[in-house]
Amino acid sequence: MALDFENSLRRSRIETSRYEFKQGVLRLDDLRARDDRLFVRLAETICGIANVQRGHEGYLFIGVADKEADVKRIEKLDSVAPVLVGRHHHVVGVDREAKALKISLDAYVQRFVTKLSQQPISDPLATQILSGVDTIEYKGLSVIRVLIPGQSDLSYCGDRVFIRRGSSTEEVTEVRKIAALAKGFS
Repeated sequence: MALDFENSLRRSRIETSRYEFKQGVLRLDDLRARDDRLFVRLAETICGIANVQRGHEGYLFIGVADKEADVKRIEKLDSVAPVLVGRHHHVVGVDREAKALKISLDAYVQRFVTKLSQQPISDPLATQILSGVDTIEYKGLSVIRVLIPGQSDLSYCGDRVFIRRGSSTEEVTEVRKIAALAKGFS
């Protein structure tokens, strides 16, 4: 799994429509508060990735920073030596956040899965992503990988539809565009 992870990072030189990278779920301020709003954005992004193209899977990685400012802040806050993969991806792991929260890695991952399960992601996608959460150990750092399986129907976050344009997640509000997207899944 670690080799697949590294290959995924190398293939996705930057965030694309099928890959999303997050450094973690805690803010990088001095308080280290949990960013619960992040889970709303993650749910929207998961639906956007699922809606990229029928049958094509994607991935969400937690514990990978792709912004230099985040990497420097993590080094300062957590005394972690990030592992550079390719030119742009820094594996920072989530162990550092579990330590900051004073919980085990298992408890951290369970909290992550619980928060993700509370989001209004349509089925079957919601069920599939929850069974596709893995923890990968890469060079001593733990990363959460969420497999977003290719779907045969349009996926929703609540009553809203999202798509990916490059590394951005956007809501689709025009009925005609939603209909065109849905047609691509039939």
